Amino acid sequence: MDNFPPRNPANPPNYDVEMVGDENNPEPIDARLRRPLEPLAIFADESEPMDTSRPVAAVAPTIALNVSSGDSELEGPTQQPQPQLPQPKRKESEIKSAYQVEADEEEDSLTMSDPYKGKGFLRLDINKFSEFCRGEPDRQQRMSKSVWVRGLPWKILAIPRSIDRGQQRNSKTLGFFLQCNGGETGEGANWNCVASAALHVMSKKPGQEAHIRRITHTFYPKENDWGYSSFMICDQLANPANGFIDNDTVSLAVYVSAEAPHGVSWDSRKHTGFVGLKNQGATCYMNSILQTLFFTNSLRKAVYQMTISPDEDPESSVALAMQRVFYDLSHSDKPVGTKKLTKSFGWDSLDSFLQHDVQELCRVLLDNLETKMKGTPVQDMIPTLFKGKMCSYIKCTDVDYESARDEIFYDVQLNIRSRDPSRHNTSFSIMDSFRDYVEAERLDGENKYDAGEYGLQPALKGVRFVHFPPILQFQLMRFQFDPNLESNVKVNDRFEFTDLLDLNEFVEKNDEGIDYTYYLHAVLVHSGDFHGGHYVVYINTNVKGRTSHWCKFDDDVVSRSTFKDAIVANFGGDDPEVLGRIFTNAYMLVYIRKDKIDEVLCEVTDKDIPPELIERFEVDKIEEERHKKEKQDAHLYQNVYFLTDELIEKHRGFDLFDVKSLDTPEIHRKIEKAAPLEKLFSFVQNNVLNGEDGMGEDLSFRLWRFSESTVRDDRAHVISLARFRATEAVVLNEETAKREIVTSLQSEKAIIYIERPSLRPDGSLSLLPYNDSSDILVFLKFYDSEAREMRCIGTTIVNFRASLLEMQPEILVKLDLPSDTRLRFYEEISPEKVRPIESPSLPLCSEMMLSEVNDGAIIIFEMVEKTTMNDNVMTYINKLYNTLEVEILQNDDQSSFPCAIMDATAVNTTGTVDLMWRCDKLTDYVAEKLNYDPSRLMLWRLAAYSEKPTHYVNEAQLKHSNFRVRELLSLTGDAIHDPRKQKKYKIFYNKIPIPVAELDRRKQMRITMVDEKFNCVDATVFPDKYGNVKSILDEAKRIFKFSQNGSRKLRLVLVGSTPSNKRAVAIFHEEEPLTAVQKSSAAAFHLRVEEIPHDQLTRTANEFLLSVAHFDRSPQDRMFGVPFYIKVADGEPFQQVRERIRQRLELSEKDIEKYKFAILAGSRVNRYLDMETDERVRLADLQHFPRAGVMDIRGVSNSIWLGLDHFNRARGSEKTRSEKAIVIHN
Repeated sequence: MDNFPPRNPANPPNYDVEMVGDENNPEPIDARLRRPLEPLAIFADESEPMDTSRPVAAVAPTIALNVSSGDSELEGPTQQPQPQLPQPKRKESEIKSAYQVEADEEEDSLTMSDPYKGKGFLRLDINKFSEFCRGEPDRQQRMSKSVWVRGLPWKILAIPRSIDRGQQRNSKTLGFFLQCNGGETGEGANWNCVASAALHVMSKKPGQEAHIRRITHTFYPKENDWGYSSFMICDQLANPANGFIDNDTVSLAVYVSAEAPHGVSWDSRKHTGFVGLKNQGATCYMNSILQTLFFTNSLRKAVYQMTISPDEDPESSVALAMQRVFYDLSHSDKPVGTKKLTKSFGWDSLDSFLQHDVQELCRVLLDNLETKMKGTPVQDMIPTLFKGKMCSYIKCTDVDYESARDEIFYDVQLNIRSRDPSRHNTSFSIMDSFRDYVEAERLDGENKYDAGEYGLQPALKGVRFVHFPPILQFQLMRFQFDPNLESNVKVNDRFEFTDLLDLNEFVEKNDEGIDYTYYLHAVLVHSGDFHGGHYVVYINTNVKGRTSHWCKFDDDVVSRSTFKDAIVANFGGDDPEVLGRIFTNAYMLVYIRKDKIDEVLCEVTDKDIPPELIERFEVDKIEEERHKKEKQDAHLYQNVYFLTDELIEKHRGFDLFDVKSLDTPEIHRKIEKAAPLEKLFSFVQNNVLNGEDGMGEDLSFRLWRFSESTVRDDRAHVISLARFRATEAVVLNEETAKREIVTSLQSEKAIIYIERPSLRPDGSLSLLPYNDSSDILVFLKFYDSEAREMRCIGTTIVNFRASLLEMQPEILVKLDLPSDTRLRFYEEISPEKVRPIESPSLPLCSEMMLSEVNDGAIIIFEMVEKTTMNDNVMTYINKLYNTLEVEILQNDDQSSFPCAIMDATAVNTTGTVDLMWRCDKLTDYVAEKLNYDPSRLMLWRLAAYSEKPTHYVNEAQLKHSNFRVRELLSLTGDAIHDPRKQKKYKIFYNKIPIPVAELDRRKQMRITMVDEKFNCVDATVFPDKYGNVKSILDEAKRIFKFSQNGSRKLRLVLVGSTPSNKRAVAIFHEEEPLTAVQKSSAAAFHLRVEEIPHDQLTRTANEFLLSVAHFDRSPQDRMFGVPFYIKVADGEPFQQVRERIRQRLELSEKDIEKYKFAILAGSRVNRYLDMETDERVRLADLQHFPRAGVMDIRGVSNSIWLGLDHFNRARGSEKTRSEKAIVIHN
């Protein structure tokens, strides 16, 4: 928090008090202590005068000296008579209702001894003051006894200071500080607490006021004390005539008011009975409105009654998430999380760091809940609670005619300043704003109302309220556009409101006799400016009771609050009694109608919650606790994924297993990292193999560690897809038995294959011996041509000098095939790399054999007699790899091809394509799916990795043999297709009005089409690339929306597109070639097609077209709007030109008066025109300078133009902070 300079509304006269530093720039005390010559000085700069009004941090170490005697060490006013301190004058708006006065008095009596109270009184009597003044600062520090406020100990710290400058050189001054010692409570180094305090030197003279200074500060470990290093000169204090000393004793007192601390063990449930909500980053606005809705009991009860469909995704159910938040707020002892709620909104993590408007979220959320309540017993709850009705009317004053329309409202937006500045005052209140709201506006003069048969009539325009709802929400309009600052700002003016609101005078007809008296229920407060800040909410948690109980909900911290802190302190404005809060004020108010309090704030118990909902939440809570404990203990355990022969043999497809299956319970296990390796083997024996194999001297299983790797093809300079292979045997012996599992497995997520005894050629079942230096583990896959599938049949251990033919007998035994069966072999390197082995008789280590002679090699074989050229391992593998599931979608980005025929009813469809299809075949396939002409179907090439359409596929690419589906989807290079991911790719298309084959001979041109109302539409046309401007206009005619009585003739205009040249520059001849047009339209310009106005179809020799454009004060960089041409004649009065422009822009006379007219050359203003005179158009002044490369029609001015200087209204509506509209997607 900023450290605001303190103010002293009641300075004692003529005390010659001197102080240090700059009151606007406090200096940390440690910076001053580093000066070698003045270790205890507190001067910010040698040249600075001393200043008594600046708060600073206290000097270094604080030593508690029990120097006070007798009653001077008593804690507060309950133990010692409280001195009479000066009281500020009470304002009318601060006068509380009777029950509120009782509430505050009761709170004071209950919390005086409560260590978690929000306010406290401290006192320190400095006896032997003369001795104190003569002492050194490190020896004469005096400290009061601790007083506990908000669970933290607070003390007064007094230090004598030396003054080494000014008239009081060599004098002493009193350093007076408030100290907060959060470290004494055992809290860490992250605690902080915001507090305000009034520091008093008490008067000993009857009738004389104390000397007071005020501070506001955020206390934290590095700045745990704050105050004034020169509060008063000691000589002045020691002078009995000044009335501050008696019996050599000076008395100090502090009234401190602290907010609930953060970063400490604050038990909100214990201190208030309620809990807060966790902030996800910038969700304080959401937390504030959620707490407000939670305390709207009837709404909470209705939310519990919302039905959740069994088919509804729990993660996207807003209703379920709201029910969970409300349930947790009722039952949890700790702050409640909202991540499940924001996830149900369809928000990502970035949305949680964007701050939004709290009122906007309230509207969107209530609208979402109201929609979801339809068709349920509580479908009318939200309208019943929040819906009001007002009547907008226009009533003629001279004739009997009135137009009225009823309107529904869910909240009321109140101005914090009067619409009439002459009536605004510094104590503008909610009642003033209401009266301002309903005051009628007079329509007269040019603004007379068209009353039909009565013609234009003077009238009154306004609103009147028909009825107010039980819950009345007010949004205070603090965020407004400031035309002087040219940006949106927050208005921090004082705006007073009361806890009791009588609105009966604003309801015109109250036939039902409803008492529209309201009690304040919640105050939502914003601290900061337009660009960001912080929201909290104060809620009266006992509106129904005799006394009010205000609580402050600040994200995860909830604390008791007072009437003044909740209401008066949030009026806004610069209140000297409330330092540092000029940017903190109420933004939204919630009132409850007096006659509906019992209904709105009905009791809500667990009986109102469906039992199945409670059971669900309790089960979820148990599961979350279990998951939390697992997460806390995760660092102690090793994730191990066990693969058995049975699991591998079930797998079909590439590799040996599906990575997605690893997290299934039968595969995934957790083992202690620090356990010895021998325990891993015992675990496998007992928990994975279920004791099937013994753990004797000879193990009947072997463990293999899998690892992920790639293979580099040095000849093709490509790297294969990653794959998992068994790379190393995990050996158990005397040396490794006691080694930690995590060390042995070399990974915190280890995949382990359990090799079991297998069938040998002699019919025995045994685990083959393995020699790490000469043997390799080989996995065997068999392609079954009859079943059209490929499966693993087991493993074998083979010497790397042996051949595949030597393995054949073992393979035939595994498949129970005749011994003379011929086999053909292949090597599976990775999914996209499967190659036939041409010479199976060669040793495995031969150069022409395997790509990798390592453990984990995969050998595929097939029966030669059972396969053909069209049915073998390679055809099966290619089909398995190249077959893709695709989603066929319309490219809805019209900017990429504006003339595409957009089908608003287009439905996405799916299909199966081949990666190696040519694109013309794919086009036919998609066209058949869409039932559309394939010649007019455009496919789009995708960007690598992003899956966004970038370039359309032209005719040459469609028929090129090397441009296939693979290239269309950019599945080349490092982004090759991985079939194991089972990804559904996207095929984007557009229906176009011309055949794709004609696109190559046509030129695609981007143009802007402008109608007679200056509405702009971007479009793309396809003129002949060797054509002229006329060919562009002919193409544009097909899509241009002509005005009803227009000329139906078009022209092509070159228009600037930047804020420094946004004007019409030239009109092209129809015979101008396209090449010249393209050359002229550089990046800072664009082409515009417009209908020629009737009066501009012909021109005489003394007439020409003058370019007209808008700018806001500066034509160099603040041009805006849509420029146009106006026809002017030599000698014509500019007043006539002005009138034609007014009619062209459809402006009222009142609006055109705000425009200034200027003649400009380029971006320089030549002169402003005086429209009150008879100034006329002179052709000589409007010289013609043609733009290079552009053939201009006669009479068109390119350099000289007419500027309309006026305010750009669009700037006022632009958002200047990085936020987007709130959307709940589910």
